[in-house]
Amino acid sequence: MTEQEEKDAQNELGLKETRKLRQAYAQTFNTEVGGVVLEDLKKRCYFSKPTFSEVSTNGENGDHREGMRSVILTIESIMTLKLEEE
Repeated sequence: MTEQEEKDAQNELGLKETRKLRQAYAQTFNTEVGGVVLEDLKKRCYFSKPTFSEVSTNGENGDHREGMRSVILTIESIMTLKLEEE
């Protein structure tokens, strides 16, 4: 197997695994119950709120809130991921 063929095989495996992961996220969050959970996470994890403010009322700092927000962004990103050969 040439080096390029080996890279192509590894990319194909990665693509298959990524498809499986995206499907798992979709099966989890594209249901009625999953949608309720995702909406709750969005509210709790600063999805559409500022993550930095001068005064924190609950002791969290902006970096902590931004980390919470990044989880929701990752879920959204994986669920809407466009893959080759679809």
